[in-house]
Amino acid sequence: MKKVLISPLFTIILFIVILVFLFCNLCKADIQFWDEATNIGVIIESAKSSDWWNLKYSNSFFWEKPPLFYFLGIAVYNVFDQANMESMILYLRAISGFFALSIIYLCWAFLKKKTSLISANLSILVFLSIPALYLFCPAGVFATHNFRSTDSDILQLFFIVLGYFTLEGLFGDYKKIPNLVCIGVFSALAILTKGIFGFLPIFFLAIKVFFSIKKKEIPTIESAKIFLYPAIVCLLIILPWHIYMFFHFGDDFLYEYLLYHQIGRAGSVLEGHSQPIWFYLQQLLDPRISGILLPTLLLLVLTRFKITHESVIGLCIIFVFSLLQTKISWYVIPAYPFLIMYISKELAGILDDTKNIFSKSIGFLFLAYFTLQAVVIVMNLTTLPKGIQSFENTNQIFATDKELHRVFYLYTLKNESETIPLNDLKSDESKKVMKQIIVDRNEIETSKKFRDNFNLSPLTDNYSAIQIEE
Repeated sequence: MKKVLISPLFTIILFIVILVFLFCNLCKADIQFWDEATNIGVIIESAKSSDWWNLKYSNSFFWEKPPLFYFLGIAVYNVFDQANMESMILYLRAISGFFALSIIYLCWAFLKKKTSLISANLSILVFLSIPALYLFCPAGVFATHNFRSTDSDILQLFFIVLGYFTLEGLFGDYKKIPNLVCIGVFSALAILTKGIFGFLPIFFLAIKVFFSIKKKEIPTIESAKIFLYPAIVCLLIILPWHIYMFFHFGDDFLYEYLLYHQIGRAGSVLEGHSQPIWFYLQQLLDPRISGILLPTLLLLVLTRFKITHESVIGLCIIFVFSLLQTKISWYVIPAYPFLIMYISKELAGILDDTKNIFSKSIGFLFLAYFTLQAVVIVMNLTTLPKGIQSFENTNQIFATDKELHRVFYLYTLKNESETIPLNDLKSDESKKVMKQIIVDRNEIETSKKFRDNFNLSPLTDNYSAIQIEE
């Protein structure tokens, strides 16, 4: 087994399989509710505007997220064929696919340099075994952000991971000024991609410096310089855009962008996304969503008694997001690379422990499971159902067919202030919104906004797929 895991051919095969997972049938699934549809709308509408740097959506300025991901999407939209919407969806989703591939490669390169080729190759197997990273709405859970969607999460995670690897010495001693500047740059780019959690690389640095001072590895004055370099660089990069937006749009921008979308999610439940504090633990324990990621992690912690930077960071991310009032399944995607690296290093140690037959048997069992799980995921990708079908028979969304899917999207285009509750089909608000959608149908259809952008035919009269029980 060890010879297989360190074989160059095996490494090549793993990366080929990763390419299949990331790009196979990439444009086949429906545009996902709500964020992917919104992101594509923002990119297309802004690209057609003369002042494309002021993002727009449904004839209004768009301030939900920072601009970097959308600027990249606008560049892709302008470079490639705009007439073929299916190809455009492929190119826009491929942005996430490319950066996901980069994250996986960086994890592989880091483990290969710091530990062994066995742990590096095992990390790819573990990446391949997690359905939530590739499939829309696994197990019927509302989960539309992943390695294959037009969303900014993966680009932000790419910059966070780059910052972490710079700090951990992948590119040399982190205390050298060029590397400290890079940590600041990566943190700033992560913030300009999706917001305040982009500060994570600087937060990682602060923790590392704190423990270095406690161990008397570096003097206090030098530690202050180490922290200040990336902090100042980060602020110099992120402030110009924020200052520009504030001076041009004032308190409206400040409220919607910062107070509502960045800070509001921590202290209050936004858009109906209320879940219990153990929500992410449930997801990590469900093999249809996260494979056996968390059980493997717990077993390794209990049997090998090893706590590493990666395991602490991964579990801290899950813990912090569990405390937030607004909880959505994809918020914990940043934890995956760190947990995967920890699991891979420890599994490699188990497989290398030839004296302990019990430990070796456990290692082989997990290896077999990760391989089987990867086969199941690729079968799902090659016979990919429409994304909206993933919601069938759940209580998390109304639509169960493509025509009604369009109605919902058109409704949200027309009434951005309206929110459609996700968690309770039988609520009075749900019935009210559904009635309003049908009442407004003829008026909405006269707007060609959605059909022109997405090359769709007019809506049909078939609403039989949806029923609201009294």
